[in-house]
Amino acid sequence: MDFITLSQINLAGQDNPHPMHLTPHQNQALAKLQAFTASPGARAFVLRGYAGTGKTTLVGHYTRWLEEQGYQPQLLATTGRAAKVLAAKTARAARTIHSCVYQFDEMSGLDGAADAGTQLSLSFGIRPSPLYAKAPVFIVDEASMIANTAVTGSDVARFGSGHLLLDFLEFTAGHRIVFVGDPCQLPPVSSESFSPALSPRYLRDHYHVAVDYAELTEIIRQESASEILTLAGHFRSAIARDTYEQWPKLAVPQEQQAHLHPDEGALVKAYLHYLRQQAYHEAIMVTHSNTHCRRLNHRIRMTLKGDKNLEVGELLMVVQNSYCIPLMNGDQVLVKKVKPARPLAGFNFLDVQLEDVASGSTYQTLLIRELLYNDNPGLLPAESRRLLIDFDVRMRAAGVSRKSEKYQENLRADPYLNALRAKFGYVITCHKAQGGEWPHVFLNIQKSVFAQQSNSLYRWFYTALTRASHHLHYNDDWWVLHFARRRPQDAARHFKQVQQRNKGKPR
Repeated sequence: MDFITLSQINLAGQDNPHPMHLTPHQNQALAKLQAFTASPGARAFVLRGYAGTGKTTLVGHYTRWLEEQGYQPQLLATTGRAAKVLAAKTARAARTIHSCVYQFDEMSGLDGAADAGTQLSLSFGIRPSPLYAKAPVFIVDEASMIANTAVTGSDVARFGSGHLLLDFLEFTAGHRIVFVGDPCQLPPVSSESFSPALSPRYLRDHYHVAVDYAELTEIIRQESASEILTLAGHFRSAIARDTYEQWPKLAVPQEQQAHLHPDEGALVKAYLHYLRQQAYHEAIMVTHSNTHCRRLNHRIRMTLKGDKNLEVGELLMVVQNSYCIPLMNGDQVLVKKVKPARPLAGFNFLDVQLEDVASGSTYQTLLIRELLYNDNPGLLPAESRRLLIDFDVRMRAAGVSRKSEKYQENLRADPYLNALRAKFGYVITCHKAQGGEWPHVFLNIQKSVFAQQSNSLYRWFYTALTRASHHLHYNDDWWVLHFARRRPQDAARHFKQVQQRNKGKPR
């Protein structure tokens, strides 16, 4: 994927990219970054900061200083949306870390019984380190999402060693790296319970990388009395202390920046106001699980469209980078045209014209219909492999050798193999929202979120709350303080239902 430039984005509600004055606290961190860059010592720098502390503003100043000093900053982020936010806030081109590090190598597992469909996979190797006109400095935003353990659950697409952090350090060998992120956000979707790229100790102990460090703690993004930051601060403080309650409660808001809605129905009704205006830059609904996303997306779509079939004007979210068109994981797109395409490999495809919400650019592509409607966050390994097998069979039928350059070209361009993976985008999970920010966030809380371990639960709430830059909305229930006192009849009904569900269960 190419760099994201300012001409490709139009993110409403984002901070002004022009320079802002730094606070004394930020200036101290900038001085540490400058000293790190100029000295021959450490190779990596970890810049940590909580929501609202101005990390990206500081990165913008540091980037301009690098250019003035003759360096070549390389701005990276962990998702497509985060890269676009970074580009908008720094007025510089940015790209995803995957597109920077990896390139397609080959389809492996081709020897033997490919038709049996058990061995085919795509291999993406680490790119050769390019030659830079000036000394590069790699700056990675949202680094809390960089995993170091191998991604499990799919071996269809293999990226390097399977360890992104390891591969990135290898790719950038001999160059300076700055990892930027919030230590309280959700860690990568992996077996890790922390963010390795934001841990100086982990980088030193496991990779023998000399690391410098700075942390921003002074809130500047919103006024100190912001209800949103006050709500998030409760969870942030608990994470920092590593002390948790089993059933944490949200405060009753003062209806300034935070707003309480009586139930899920009222929350959805308030959110529909923005959807009917197609104000997709302004608002998003966030919930806990893919199952809840599917249910809520269906409810909203039936209210807006009254039809289960995909229609013009619908909002989708891309869930996997496309290799044919410049759309990436996390991008929001609008359906401009839609018609059925021929089924293939057990899938029903739709021929769609899509408009990127951020840039307004339009693209024509095939879309996998089944993925829109199920609970899966993406294609299952068996489904991805089915597409690979079908492609291989079609190439062999056309007389295209597996080891030929033509085969590789077709693999990158085949519209069915590279059909867009997307979900309905009215309601998304907190993990999908990570790296993004909206003026209005409608947080649809479900009791299933409390099934997580305490550390993960607190990080989930902190991350979800801090997606809102101006207004936060959430639904009332027992997870809001004094619910039983404020709404005794509803509380009594809730606990009666719990008792009935638990009746007869072994203690």
